[in-house]
Amino acid sequence: MASSRKPALPRYRRVADTLIEGILSGRYPVGTVLPGETEVAAQFAISRHTARDAMRLIEQAGMITRRRRVGSMVVSNELPMRYNQRIESLNDLLQYSNASRLTVLAATEVALDAASAELLRAKPGGPCMFLTGIRHQRHDNRPFAYSEIFFPVERRAVRERMRDPQTAARELTRKVDTPHLSAIEQTLVAEAATRRIAAILKLRPGAALLKSMRVYIGAAGKVVATSTTWHAGDLFSYSTTLTKAS
Repeated sequence: MASSRKPALPRYRRVADTLIEGILSGRYPVGTVLPGETEVAAQFAISRHTARDAMRLIEQAGMITRRRRVGSMVVSNELPMRYNQRIESLNDLLQYSNASRLTVLAATEVALDAASAELLRAKPGGPCMFLTGIRHQRHDNRPFAYSEIFFPVERRAVRERMRDPQTAARELTRKVDTPHLSAIEQTLVAEAATRRIAAILKLRPGAALLKSMRVYIGAAGKVVATSTTWHAGDLFSYSTTLTKAS
């Protein structure tokens, strides 16, 4: 039976989170120097490469500066204003769910309308779970994204269990994990916040948003879910790396 637990964060991310907690708690005050890569590697029983990746994340968050002969000096005990999603692969795209926290607001059973059925490549009127939720950065309670997700579920017993938001979140996470997917189709659109979305994300109406629309395609070519997510423009950035084909 497949596990419904959320996939573990990469080791470097967990180490970075532990060090960030130390900065936020005052264990490493501003002006002090974090342990070096060799010390971090020994403390967490990891390689220096993994330790370097962890320190790089903290540096990118603007909480430390790294200088030769000085080390990693703490320059801020505040979290970064933006959540940056850097995409270089399908795995990176899915790490978004691990590197941030999803709170499911509601999980209800609906019948597919024509537009949703077309996206899911399914028949209109078919059973589907409709999830709504908000995302926060780790260590930060400000919502930076609101999502609406259509998740077709044929078995009635599963739909009944998924009325519990926690069960629904675990089932969704399991279905859109890397081993179960062959592709994700994504469209990005810039738009202004409506009153409804602004209220959910605690923004002013008309504030800048980045809307992403995704279609998650399973290994057998079947669409397993679709999502529309509105990201707060002042709390979220999105970057990609494009490489030349060999």
